[in-house]
Amino acid sequence: MADVIVDRAVHLPTALLADPEVASRVAAIVLPTALLLDSLVWLHSSDGKLSSKLALNFLMSAAISLPWAALIWKSCIPPSPSFILWRIMHGKMPTDENLRR
Repeated sequence: MADVIVDRAVHLPTALLADPEVASRVAAIVLPTALLLDSLVWLHSSDGKLSSKLALNFLMSAAISLPWAALIWKSCIPPSPSFILWRIMHGKMPTDENLRR
């Protein structure tokens, strides 16, 4: 932005300002009169700060629940058949078609 802000005003190339929508949006930009420090803001928190707890909660909320996973990963089932079934369900078995891909 430092390249287009000169003397506290936005100066874009005339080719961009020829578009009325761009020109109206640029005209609506209000620039601060005092210098402000830049900071990173985490949009998914109330105070804008990122913590590991917030990041983990954000990532865990996007996880997909697989009801069949609880059925195959049991202590009474040996891990090898569970792993094979898990690979089949995720399309990760080394079949001829998967190996070609």
